[in-house]
Amino acid sequence: MRKLSRITAIILSFLMLLPMSGCSASDGKIHLTFQIWDVYQRPGMQAMCDAYTAKHPDVVIEVQATSWNEYWTKLEAAAESNTLPDIFWMHTNQLLYYADFGMLTDVTHLYDDIDPDYYEKHFSQISRSNASGSGGNLYGVPKDKDNGHLVYNKEMFDAAGVEYPNDDWTWKATGICPS
Repeated sequence: MRKLSRITAIILSFLMLLPMSGCSASDGKIHLTFQIWDVYQRPGMQAMCDAYTAKHPDVVIEVQATSWNEYWTKLEAAAESNTLPDIFWMHTNQLLYYADFGMLTDVTHLYDDIDPDYYEKHFSQISRSNASGSGGNLYGVPKDKDNGHLVYNKEMFDAAGVEYPNDDWTWKATGICPS
């Protein structure tokens, strides 16, 4: 059997804390919900959950995929009604809202034995700060990093007489970000 990567081990460690938040069903097992926003990543997330439940047969994890357009509305409604999923994806743009209002569990202690620069060393552009609240506590495990891409229509640029984007462009040069 293949060795689990360090990030998978961290995620699985995080999952071990969650049975305390799940509810026990009539079958005597702890049932957890894991909500994600990308149906294409569901098989990978399911495999991770299956690896965990193979070692913890008293736990059942249901992976629920919701479209990006509905995800944040559903998550906010669940937070307001105190019915958040047991495990869920969080975007760095939304993390502070949920962390600073006490809706996430502080998991800083999970990082005690991990090199503070682990993510920066092994995953370009990911840092522990991606999972930090404004007080510096950690509320999750960084899973991946988005890539920003610029796509443009050459015909429209040509018709407008505008120069194509080049390597000298910065956010400031585009006028999108003034600083």
